[in-house]
Amino acid sequence: MSSMSHVVDIPEILTHARALSWREDDMIPSSFLQEVEAFLSLLEGKEVDYLLVGGLALLQYTAGRNTEDIDLILAKSQIAKIPGYQVTDGNEMFATGKLGQLRIDILRAEQPLFAHIQAEESCQRDFAGHRLRCATPDGLVALKLFALPSLYRQGQITRAAIYESDLAALLYSNEIDLPKVLSLLSNHLSSSDLKEVTQITVEIEERRNRFQ
Repeated sequence: MSSMSHVVDIPEILTHARALSWREDDMIPSSFLQEVEAFLSLLEGKEVDYLLVGGLALLQYTAGRNTEDIDLILAKSQIAKIPGYQVTDGNEMFATGKLGQLRIDILRAEQPLFAHIQAEESCQRDFAGHRLRCATPDGLVALKLFALPSLYRQGQITRAAIYESDLAALLYSNEIDLPKVLSLLSNHLSSSDLKEVTQITVEIEERRNRFQ
């Protein structure tokens, strides 16, 4: 099964998700779409070294995902190339920030796995008029699996369930090289965590085959 491709209109998706989260008597500012378009044009300008990951990247390969933000793998040195972006929270691996009304979450490229994904699991994809650097399905699977042990330890069970649902969608809709992905993760997870995430992939495959 080859990787699927979906029409992904980023401004429309972000606007729709934002509308769902707002109260009925609130209105989405007209400048929001302009801010999204301006940011996408900045990324297309090739001055910023980035990789699109997260929900928007996932929508290139699966259907039905909703997201309110843009997720990027980005080095600290690249943040200064995004005028107006302000980090509101973060640590050595992640950062959350705002560009006007647009939320942009960052996976820091200084983290070795994120750096590998950016360098080795990148492709050009069309996003309804914008051509952006996007993670491959294998890269997205690696990122989701890498995150799961931490989510479970932090008690973020609902978010972990969403990630497992994303994994199932990716595995069912694309040709994922799981041995390659798990081999990569063996360099970044403890042996016990690697065993657990490997079991998660086995269980996902078993669910697909349950009624066949």
